[in-house]
Amino acid sequence: MYVQLVILIFALLGLICFKETGNVCNQYKMRKKYVIFMMFLLSIQSGLRNLGVGADTYAYMQIFYNDIDESWSFFVSNLFYGDIKDGGYHLISKLFGTFIPNFRCFLITIAILFFGALGTFFMRHLKSNYEVCVSIALYECLYYSFFSITGLRQTIATAILLYAVKYAIDKKIVKYVMLILLATTIHKTALLFAPFYLLGIIKKNRIIFIVSFLLFVPMFFAGNFLGNILRDTSMEGYAHYLDPNDTGGAYVFTIYIMLLAILTFINLKDINKSAEGCYLITSSIAIALFLSPLLALDANNQRVVQYYSVFGLIILPRLCSV
Repeated sequence: MYVQLVILIFALLGLICFKETGNVCNQYKMRKKYVIFMMFLLSIQSGLRNLGVGADTYAYMQIFYNDIDESWSFFVSNLFYGDIKDGGYHLISKLFGTFIPNFRCFLITIAILFFGALGTFFMRHLKSNYEVCVSIALYECLYYSFFSITGLRQTIATAILLYAVKYAIDKKIVKYVMLILLATTIHKTALLFAPFYLLGIIKKNRIIFIVSFLLFVPMFFAGNFLGNILRDTSMEGYAHYLDPNDTGGAYVFTIYIMLLAILTFINLKDINKSAEGCYLITSSIAIALFLSPLLALDANNQRVVQYYSVFGLIILPRLCSV
């Protein structure tokens, strides 16, 4: 928590050091410097963490060194189907470890990959350092515990998908599909992001929000049905997250998504016209709302919801600027 507070303090100090003054070009340069500065700090925060920080950091270290000892033929033969889950990650682990057999360096590299993608995402969709600061604060509150300290496979997959967003907005479906498939080899749940491209079909997306609001309650009872579907697919290993358990779900996060969706819906017209392709991003909040009842079954379903809820890092700052 203290490290997170330090990051937030630096984010506030950065607003003073990187003031956006002068013409549009100078403002853009200062925003770029601010984003690079903050992404550097976030990379350090994640990459230099103690191996005891995070639910599975130590386990990933053991996997890393086990992968180094395995043969290349084992990983190539199991890339898509075989005895290991998400073979693309293990192939990356093997490739990196062959040249740099140090898990700390691997952690730092993943952090740079993810925050490089996130920083690029911010530069494309946020319009001021103030918006970047709000987004950093939201990240530290909601997403730090996953992307920064655990879930290496899904962190890499999400970084790839953040780059894919541009191709969805530009309607370059071949490049988009290629990145989706690449991310899927790292973590199979990345395939659930594929429908994001289809959100571009509905530019007047109020209907998506209305449908999500109407289906919000029924989705609380859809877990078993969806679980049965997953059990018959390559994502069978994740199906148990859709079985009811005693965790109680991530209620605070669900309330956050509900409020974010309502405020987005109220200000939908202003947000959509603020940037090209922004309607895809606002539609993603509606999808996150639609999926959020799955958190009541198991908080681990955040792995599914976050592919769409992560766009709150763009929408919440926009709402603060409306």
